[in-house]
Amino acid sequence: FNGGVPDSSTWRTADGLNFISRMTEGEVSAESIWTQLKQGVPGVSDSPVITDESGYQDLVGEGWFYSGAYALGISSGAVLNLHFSKPVTGQSVWRAGMTVIIRYA
Repeated sequence: FNGGVPDSSTWRTADGLNFISRMTEGEVSAESIWTQLKQGVPGVSDSPVITDESGYQDLVGEGWFYSGAYALGISSGAVLNLHFSKPVTGQSVWRAGMTVIIRYA
């Protein structure tokens, strides 16, 4: 990744999907992600795997999707200092449109 944007040295699609599956102990797979996309976006192709992986592409084709992953780990017991630009005055409800797995060590 270069700031979250893929370049010519990024993994092939299948490598990335296998990595996501391993890191989530099989809870997330290419098929589960693709099923969610197909339910929400009309006309999505049947397969999540790009067969022509000859190098960098600018995602200029109609109906193309970009998928990325980022992981951050914070050790148990680590001190977190949070700074807010305005006083905290209430609670916010947060939800993700797609499956999100949060793990605590």
